[in-house]
Formats: sequence, structure tokens, C-alpha cells
Amino acid sequence: MIKLAKVWKLRSDIDIKTFILELLVIECLKDVDDTSLVGRMKEFWRQLRDDIDSLSIEDPANPTGNDLSDAFGDTQREALSSAATIALDLVEEGDWAALFGDLGTESVPADRAVVSARALLALGDTSHVREHDWPIRRGHHQVQLRCTFSTRRGGHKALESNGFPVTEGTRFRFEATTNVPQPLEVRWQVVNTGARTRERRPSGTGLHRGEDERR
Repeated sequence: MIKLAKVWKLRSDIDIKTFILELLVIECLKDVDDTSLVGRMKEFWRQLRDDIDSLSIEDPANPTGNDLSDAFGDTQREALSSAATIALDLVEEGDWAALFGDLGTESVPADRAVVSARALLALGDTSHVREHDWPIRRGHHQVQLRCTFSTRRGGHKALESNGFPVTEGTRFRFEATTNVPQPLEVRWQVVNTGARTRERRPSGTGLHRGEDERR
């Protein structure tokens, strides 16, 4: 199971220390009765997806200093949960080859967007984006934008531009603060790109729901 988990970590491009992953495999499967590799792998992913916040691990080689918060913090937990969600979706579709490759192959998948949560962050083709038509005024006024998100696991975190991936079902809240005096009008533009957006874009259209200007 640890070997399979390491292959999954490599192919899914998960940024987590190997010894943390090994400890998680042991912790997640210590009370699992299913002896099949398929059943145990699915249970491992299920716990990472659904119970990641309640999982705790200890370094057996350091019983007096077991603080692993730096190596197994919110960033690592969210990355594991996202990757496990993708893995279980692929398993439900019967696509084990996307996760572990075809029998007898050793190569890392060329299209990591299929299995890598981090690859899903990459911007896709933005040629469909329309330039806004509102006037621009240069001056001393400023606008600061902040985004927080809440996941199906109930977490609330700030999302940075280079942050960890989020999965389907995530809710976002954008807050803009400005020193522009009243009266003022606020407009924004939402653009969705990437592999998942292309899959869901209606046939024959260049836009996806949410790629419009809103007031």
C-alpha cells in the first residue's frame, strides 16, 4: 500500500514529504478489515477526502518531539484531499490507468491535468476573454481585492494567486476595498479556463457560465 501511495503521489504531483505519506497510510488503514488492494486504496483515499482534518500522525522515531504541523499543515491537507477527490472520481469511472498508468509502463503521465490537482490550477486558453469597455482613470485611488473560500469540509481560508488547488463544490467570497469616494459603481469580470472548463463548456460556444461581466 505504501508503494502504491508513493506512485500515486508522484504521478499526481502532490507536494508532501514521503514520510508523512507513509505515516498516513499506516494511520488510515490500521483498522481496515478489507485485505484487497482495491478496497484498501479506496478507503485510504476516502479518509483523505472526507476525514483529512481529523487525521493525526506521530513520528515513531521522535516520541518526545512529535510536532509535524509544518510538514502536515493546512496546505498539505488541502492538497491531499483535492488529489484524493480526483482519484475517487477516476476510480468510479473505472479509470485506474489514469492514476497508475498502463500495465508495464513507468512513465509519468504527459497530461497531468487528468490526475494532478495542482495542474488544474493552470490557466487555459484565454483568447475568448473580452476586454472590459469601462473607462480607466489614473490617479491616487486604489482597490485591494481579497478572496476567501469555504470547502465542503467546512474550512474557511484565504486564497492567494499561487495557492493550493480547490475542488468542485468550493464557494468563493471576493471582497474589494477602495478609497474611491462615493458615489461609485463596482464591476467585475469572471473568466473560467482550464481543462475542466473546456469539458463543461456548451458545444459550439466560446464562453462558459460565469465568463461574463457582472455589476
